[in-house]
Amino acid sequence: MTPTSSYQAPYEYKLTPVMDVKAHVIAHAGIGKTDQSDLDIPDIAAPSEPPVQEPLGLPFTENFAAANTDEFFSNSYRDLSGLAGSGTPLFHRVTGAIDVSAGQLTMTGARISIANTTPAVSTTSADASTTGLLDLSNSYQVSFKVVTVAGNTAKSFQIYVDNNTSGSANSIHGGSSKFYSVQLQDLVPGQTYTVDGLVATATSFITLRTESEATITLDEITIQ
Repeated sequence: MTPTSSYQAPYEYKLTPVMDVKAHVIAHAGIGKTDQSDLDIPDIAAPSEPPVQEPLGLPFTENFAAANTDEFFSNSYRDLSGLAGSGTPLFHRVTGAIDVSAGQLTMTGARISIANTTPAVSTTSADASTTGLLDLSNSYQVSFKVVTVAGNTAKSFQIYVDNNTSGSANSIHGGSSKFYSVQLQDLVPGQTYTVDGLVATATSFITLRTESEATITLDEITIQ
């Protein structure tokens, strides 16, 4: 036969005669026909997302791609600029048990503030101004994907604005600062939820909270 291509395979090979191809395929195709016992086949690695590195603003996204919990709460992961830096960390553990691994955030009886410039100072109803770096002065929504819920599922997952305490009235916005609260038993694993946020100020921050004995694992959170 006359070749119809000038392509040369970059490896050694042995041609199977055309008349033998059918028998060869039948003999070797199908489950269990190929012996791979002497092959070193590596395990398939789980896909991983790179950390979000972008200037702070809306839309805001966090995919929890830190290597571990300590890194997640460090400025080397993201500081208040939204990027890796040397300033105040973007995320602050207020209280509770928190684990960040495999691109997921797990909280048990915990509070985490996002983009608060004075994260160690508890908010009060007497506050004259807000201390965050998110412009939430217009309508916005918070989306989060639930991976699992555990513990006392009659307890709630909550979202606050300009309030890093467990009391909803401890904010410039009064009791309205807790704009979302849902019992864990009402959340479906694998589901993404989108909730309307309380219109706040141009210098606001968000706090995520799980009540005591309540455990939730999230895959991603977006504010937009």
